[in-house]
Amino acid sequence: MAFMNTPAVQPSMMSRAKKLAERIVASMQAQGYLDIEFILTEGQLKIVASKTGGAPQTLYLMLPERALR
Repeated sequence: MAFMNTPAVQPSMMSRAKKLAERIVASMQAQGYLDIEFILTEGQLKIVASKTGGAPQTLYLMLPERALR
């Protein structure tokens, strides 16, 4: 199950970043990750996920600066 926390992101950027996060979550679920959480901020997408019995792994993606304007 994926959760999202989205403080103060522009609507168009939010929808594009959310779609990207959803694709990443689907890919990670296909790889066996179960507990997936993503946090979207103004310029960064942070994903924390773990497999059953495994330690959580964190992935940071920087969003393009020009897309934020």
